[in-house]
Amino acid sequence: MIIYTERLQLEKYQPEDFHLFRQLTLNPQVMKHIAGKTLSEEVARKKFDKYLFCNKQYEEVGAFKIYLKNKNIYIGTGKLEMVSDAEAELGYSMFPEFWGQGYGTEIANQLMKTAVEVSYIKKLIAYVDPGNIPSKRILEGCGFVLQSVGEMNGLPCATFSVNLKNG
Repeated sequence: MIIYTERLQLEKYQPEDFHLFRQLTLNPQVMKHIAGKTLSEEVARKKFDKYLFCNKQYEEVGAFKIYLKNKNIYIGTGKLEMVSDAEAELGYSMFPEFWGQGYGTEIANQLMKTAVEVSYIKKLIAYVDPGNIPSKRILEGCGFVLQSVGEMNGLPCATFSVNLKNG
C-alpha cells in the first residue's frame, strides 16, 4: 500500500525496513519528544515488530515509512495504529532537517484523510510531549482537541483526540 501526497510518499513498513526505523530511534532530537532518549536496539526492534504486526492485521491502516515523493529520501515515520475496535492512534516523527517545512502537517492531514475513509475508525487520539509546540499546533490544525495533560511511561504527555464522522 502506497499513499501519495503533494510532496510525500507513505508506504507500509516491511521486515527489511528496520534499518530505516532504527535511524529515527537513534536520533536524540527525534526521540527527545517520544521516549525522552534514544532507544536500545532491543526496544526499537520490539516497537518495529509491533508495527509489522499492525500492518499485517489491518489493510487500510498501520505504520508507514515516509519518503520525499520521487526522491527516495527517507524522512520519517507515520502511523494509524488501532487501539480499540473504533479508535486509532495517529502519530508521526521526522528527522530534524525536515522540521518546519510543513511535512508534519502534510503527514497528519493525510493520515486523518485515510482514517476518515476507514469506516470502522470513529475516533483518533494522539499523544504529544507538551513542550512540542509545533506538533500541538499541527494536531489542533487538524481538529484535535486537548483532552488531558499528564504522564505516560514516566514522561510528560498531552493527549489529544478528534471524533470522526463516517458515513
